[in-house]
Amino acid sequence: MDVIGADEVGTGALAGPFIICATFFPDTIPTWAKGLNDSKQVSPSKREMLSMALRLHQVPYIFGYGWHQDIDRDGFQKTLVAVYHHVLEQAVRWAPQARVVVDGALGLGAGIECIPKADCKVPAVMAASILAKVTRDRLMREEVHPEHPQYGFGRHVGYATPQHMEALRRYGPCDAHRQSNKLVRDIQKRNAC
Repeated sequence: MDVIGADEVGTGALAGPFIICATFFPDTIPTWAKGLNDSKQVSPSKREMLSMALRLHQVPYIFGYGWHQDIDRDGFQKTLVAVYHHVLEQAVRWAPQARVVVDGALGLGAGIECIPKADCKVPAVMAASILAKVTRDRLMREEVHPEHPQYGFGRHVGYATPQHMEALRRYGPCDAHRQSNKLVRDIQKRNAC
C-alpha cells in the first residue's frame, strides 16, 4: 500500500522556520532510493543525492513552513499542529485512501498514524525527512546567512551550536531568530542589562 508520510525539520532551531514535508511514496524502498533513511542518519552529500533522486523520479511532495514570526505570535505547538494539518490536508488529495503516517506522537487526529521513529521505519516519512532537511538547510545557507553573516547560519543553519550561541551573546538576536525561544530570550535579557 502506498503511504503519505510527513516529517518536520528545524523544530529545535533558534532561528529560521521549521519545515514540514509530506510525500506520497511506496511502502518499500525502490532500488533508486537505496540509502533512504532519517535525514539525521544520512551524510549531507547523500541527502543531496537522495533529494535529487526523489525529485527526478517525480515523487509527489508538499512543504509547509512554520516561520519564526508565526511561532513567536501563536506559540510553537499551535504553529506546528496548524502547519501539519495544512500540509496533510493538501497531501491526502493525491490519494484519499492512502495510509497517512507522521513521525512522532503529536496526536493529530483520526486517520493519521503518529509513529515514534517513523523517519527510520516508514519509507514515505524517510523521503519527507530528506526533502525537508535539504530544503531547510539550503534556505538557511542561501537566504538567511547572506542577510546575517555574523551569525554563521551557513554552517549551523540556526541550531544552538557553540558558535551560534557565541554570536548571539555578542550581537544579540536578529530578525531571523525566534524571539519566543527561551535561549534567545535569556540572551536578550542578559544583553539588555
